[in-house]
Parts: sequence; C-alpha cells; structure tokens
Amino acid sequence: MRIKWSVLLLVLTLLAAPAFAQQPWRSMDDEQLTYSRFLPGFGGLFYDEDGTPNVYLKDTSMASRFGIPANVRVLEADYDFRELHDFRAQMRGSVFDQPGVVSLDIDESTNRVTIGVVERQAITAVDRFARIAELAGVPADAVEVVPADPIYWAAETLDETEFRPVPAGVQIFFNASPTDSFVCTIGANVTLGNKKMFLTNSHCTRAQGGNQKTVFFQSSPNNGGRIGREVRDPALFTGGQCPAGFRCRFSDAALAQYDGRIDPEPGKIARPRNIKGALDMPFDGARLTLVDEKDFPALGERVFKVGRSTGWSGGRVTQTCADINVTNTDLVLLCQDLANGKVAGGDSGSPVFTRQGFDATFVGILWGGNGAGNLFVLSPWGLIKDDLGNVELMYPEDSLQAPVAGAPELEYRD
Repeated sequence: MRIKWSVLLLVLTLLAAPAFAQQPWRSMDDEQLTYSRFLPGFGGLFYDEDGTPNVYLKDTSMASRFGIPANVRVLEADYDFRELHDFRAQMRGSVFDQPGVVSLDIDESTNRVTIGVVERQAITAVDRFARIAELAGVPADAVEVVPADPIYWAAETLDETEFRPVPAGVQIFFNASPTDSFVCTIGANVTLGNKKMFLTNSHCTRAQGGNQKTVFFQSSPNNGGRIGREVRDPALFTGGQCPAGFRCRFSDAALAQYDGRIDPEPGKIARPRNIKGALDMPFDGARLTLVDEKDFPALGERVFKVGRSTGWSGGRVTQTCADINVTNTDLVLLCQDLANGKVAGGDSGSPVFTRQGFDATFVGILWGGNGAGNLFVLSPWGLIKDDLGNVELMYPEDSLQAPVAGAPELEYRD
C-alpha cells in the first residue's frame, strides 16, 4: 500500500501522533475539521500564489506554542474551521434553490463561507443572501457572495488515436443512445480484486448514476474498437446533505472493466509534448508515471490534468470541498475541488495529479469546467473510493494477473 502524505502534516508538526496521523480523511474539509479539534482556533490552511503555506488562527500568538514553523505565514481568523463548516451546513438547504447559484464553499484563503453566483446576478444577490444567512442563524459577516462561472459537463463528439496497451489520459468513445455518441477521457487504470478496470466519469455513460452497462471504445468503434464495459456507477441520492429538489453524489465517477483481450498500461498517463495544451506526443510511448496518490489536493496547490481535448495543462487549486450545482441540471456534486487550467468538451474523466518532473501523484478525475475553458472541476480520489468501493490504483510495477478461466465478468446493480 502506498503511504499517503498530507500537506497539513508537513506544517502542523505538533499533530503528528501516530494514531492521529493515520486517520482516513475523505476530503480536505474533513482533514481541517480534525485539526480544529486539536488546534484551538484553527481557521484553515492554504497555499498562496508564491507557494507559501498560510494558516489562520483566532489567536495568532498561539503559533509558537503549537510549533508552527517560521516559514508558515500566520493570519488572524474571525472564525475557526468548525464554525465555518457548521455555517455552510446550516445554509445548504436554502442556497441552491436561489437563481444563479453555482457553488457553496468554505474558502480557506478568506476564512469565510462563499456562495458562487453567476456574475450578472452576484452584485444584486448580496443582500438576499445576507437575509438567508440571518434566517439560518449564520452571521452575515461570515458569508461572502462571489462571482462565479457556470459549470458544465465536458463531453463532446470527436475521435482520436488508438493506444494499446491503454494508458490514462486518452480518448474513450460511447453511444449514449442510438443517435447520440460522445467522447471522454480515461482517468486511471485501477483494479478491483484481480480484475483490470478503468475510471471515467459517471456522466460519460448512457445515464448518470446507476449501472447502464455502457460499452466503451478506444478510441472509437472504427479505430481500435471496444475495450470494456461499465460495471459500477452508484445511484444518485436525495435527502441528507443533498439540497431539497436536487439529486446528489460525492463523485462523478464510474468504473468499467476491460475486456479480456485488452491490456491497460499500469501506472501510466499519456504525456503530450508540452504543458501548454499540446495534443501531440514528443515520441511514441511518452508517458507520465504514477508514483503515489493523495485523497485530495490543498487550496493553492498546483495540479495538472491530461485530457483528450486540451492535453496537458494545470494551475492552482482555487476551491476545495465545494458543493457544485451543474448548470441546466437538477444535480449537485458535493465536496468537489476546482483548479485553474484548460478544459474543453471531451476532457471529462481526465486524470488530475501533482507532479515532480514526469512523476505524478494522483489526486482525482476532472468532470467539468466553466464556459471560458480556464477552470476545471474534479472529484477527489478519496471520495471516488468512497463511492466505488475497494478500487486500487495500478502502478507500473503491478503485474497483470490473468483472469481465472471461465470466471464471469463483474456485474453490479445499483
């Protein structure tokens, strides 16, 4: 098993007790909630544009007592992270039915709950959301309304190159209906038991939520042909944390099983010629190599993606664990991360990762972006695993076990 490190563990050294450090966090918010229990007045952590870690404390004089290193910038917090988490929960039920709402988030960089509203409505919405906050028992000062671009799915109808064996970051093709075909991107090669699988988006299947047994091709029916079939795609849910009138999930992820004759390329991501959106490869077999994995990125951390439409690009994480209203749908994806970077139709499913040179640390898969094509949304790896079960990333050293003769393919009914 790979050792998963935490950006907060690198900074808040006081909290490195073995039993505490091994706690499995589902999201960046879960991690920061845990720190707020052990670090009184902790209001959040983020990286600024220079890559400097910043920590909010209600009492900044406590920084030395808590052992926070000198290279960490300490800011004065108005609210601790538990308060912000509770404020967001109190407002969730009354925010998403308002016109123009894109997201609901805790912004670690401002120590506030933020409501993202489409730009043309954001200015006039401030007073309205102040009243909603007051009715929810939330201080108006703890809430900021910020302009936001609508978020759309990122799938479209094109075809590209055949790859065998199949790495992540390349095109897949599927028929959504007898008359509609779309393309997306493979997010990662994984295993479930001894079965070879790949990840892509739930919306890159015949229907989002629920196993439709969608058949996938790489790169198309006429170029490469069929490579596998959808086997796991959890149903959407209502109630609980899902706002009234919406359907929700914690990841836009589906699992497909490779056909027996098709081999994945373990732990490899197709590597385009440059990081500026190129689609062509510098040479046949150019790859990024998976060396590690993290359940989620941190605010301000630099992440990258490789997708079939806009290639290799990336930027800094701008929001973590935000609830996202998908434009023109009744769907809210809970606790998703957003980052700057090129995105276009067909990039859905792209692997998202941090990197050192050509070594990559997997953090999730892209599923959408804004209309300008410079901001993408990802489902973090920790929530994908929660949704899909005991899936494990394939690494280059992993052997491909031959399936037992006569063993049936996996099938799941949601």
